[in-house]
Amino acid sequence: MAKLPPVKRIIKEDFLEVPWIGKLLQPLSDFMENVYFALNAKLTHKDNILSDIRTLDVTGGVFPMSFTVNLGAGSKPGHLVVTKVTENTDNPAVITGAVFAHWDFQNNKVRIRNISGLTPGVRYNVTVIVYPE
Repeated sequence: MAKLPPVKRIIKEDFLEVPWIGKLLQPLSDFMENVYFALNAKLTHKDNILSDIRTLDVTGGVFPMSFTVNLGAGSKPGHLVVTKVTENTDNPAVITGAVFAHWDFQNNKVRIRNISGLTPGVRYNVTVIVYPE
């Protein structure tokens, strides 16, 4: 990916021959500076992408389980991605298989019907991200 240019602001002194430019440059420079900083490793998933991130306490084989999501007015879940799974013990075992959530949306709640790849009876912390349709 190309590096961002070093120019973050345009100043009025660069356009002395244009008297009205000051009113345009201030909001334009503020916008450019915000975009520059956002694109320079300051974007976060939580603050910039419509989604709901949840860490669930799950016992393998004990399903279904339901939870409400906050995606804004009128938004329904369209995607659920498992992003992190850790065994909830002092000495967690390595999870060697793929972990996938089978889910649906009923009565304004996400219902996880099963999470494949978990050992039955073992407790896990499962982090999921729910995106709107």
